[in-house]
Amino acid sequence: MPPTSRPVDPSEGPKHLLGAGLRHWREFRGMTLEAAAEKILGDWGNLGRWERGVRMAPSDAVERLDRLYQAGGFLVALRASALANDEPRPSAVTAARWDADAMDPLRRQLLLGGIAAAGTAAAAPFQDGLERLRSVVDQNVGHPGIDDYEELVWEYSHAIVSRPQRDVLGDLAADVLALQQAMTSVPTGEAVRWLRVNARMTHLLAHTLGSTGFARESRHWWALARRAAERTSDPNAEAAAYASEAVQALHEDRPPVLVLARADTALKLTQGRPCLATVEALGARAHALALAGAAGEAYAALDEQVRVFDRLPDEITLDLLSAEGWPAFRLFYCRSLVYTLAGHPDAGSAQQEALASYPAGRPRQRAQVELHRAYSETRRGHVDDGLNHARQVLAALGPDNVTKFVHHLAVGVADAVPPLARTTLSVIEYRDQLALPTGGT
Repeated sequence: MPPTSRPVDPSEGPKHLLGAGLRHWREFRGMTLEAAAEKILGDWGNLGRWERGVRMAPSDAVERLDRLYQAGGFLVALRASALANDEPRPSAVTAARWDADAMDPLRRQLLLGGIAAAGTAAAAPFQDGLERLRSVVDQNVGHPGIDDYEELVWEYSHAIVSRPQRDVLGDLAADVLALQQAMTSVPTGEAVRWLRVNARMTHLLAHTLGSTGFARESRHWWALARRAAERTSDPNAEAAAYASEAVQALHEDRPPVLVLARADTALKLTQGRPCLATVEALGARAHALALAGAAGEAYAALDEQVRVFDRLPDEITLDLLSAEGWPAFRLFYCRSLVYTLAGHPDAGSAQQEALASYPAGRPRQRAQVELHRAYSETRRGHVDDGLNHARQVLAALGPDNVTKFVHHLAVGVADAVPPLARTTLSVIEYRDQLALPTGGT
């Protein structure tokens, strides 16, 4: 039988920290050395040596133990850190970072937080501990470079389109923080690239906060995004922040005057150049004018948007998968929305054209156009038909994909109900579903 386990001092070094983690998880799962070794087809003697820090556990064994103990990748990450810091022996500076007094709080956070992450949804301590652990490793192997962060921006520009944005928000915020830390010391020749990455990451975070319902926080982050863009001295980056904020502000019921000011600033910065910010600002301008009852000016902005779209480079119009693109379906969406709000006689045709333009795998965007249809039905007096269609759209989409944009359009369907019908049971139930006050606008 295996001998009785003796205490492990994690402060002796990275291998001992890994060993302490292995033992902690085994004992937490109530397993003996012999039982655990049998499950992973190993020898209990080797497992004991790994736990005592005598030897570094092989990566395949740690992966099997991680699965056996249901550690959620914690042990794999801990081994990677131990391996990076085990050989050669750390310098005096590195050793200080592994000093027991400095590292014990982090060890406890990782070990105890990892248990919470594996067993419940309370993963925040574990995730925070991993971020701190990554910071320690970064100091030893080098911080990510500008190429890494440019690729990260590219990934996030895709993620906010293809994934539920609530799932993206936490990771994006953590990486914005890591970026600020990385920017404390950058090569002089790379300063402009770092400023552009910072502007775009801040922009994406402001957008994602607003899309997930954090309106107040989003407004503060849009202010930061504008200032970050100004530091790049790139008018396109500045215009992108103003134009995107204008679009989002419309769905947060911010004053139309402010929306028009943001859009006009973006257009002044681009001077009509065919770029993403120009077409986005023209769309926001058309939307705001339609809400203000200036239908003729709204249609004129749409016509100008088409002229700019026709001059956009292929890299923008053919990008169907990221927030950096403006394919034809975005153009058709703008027309559908503005025609719907303005009560244009061709609103139904514009809605059909927008729906037909979307490729597969765009549930949020298609849902928004379907809500345009529900809005038109309700506005024509077909209240039950419009509300039922909106309910079906929301149910099919699922709560994870109901962004602020979708919710705002669903509220618009309720607000389109004629005043005399707002106290009917179907309207009250629909407003309750959206958590709106009964009879309000």
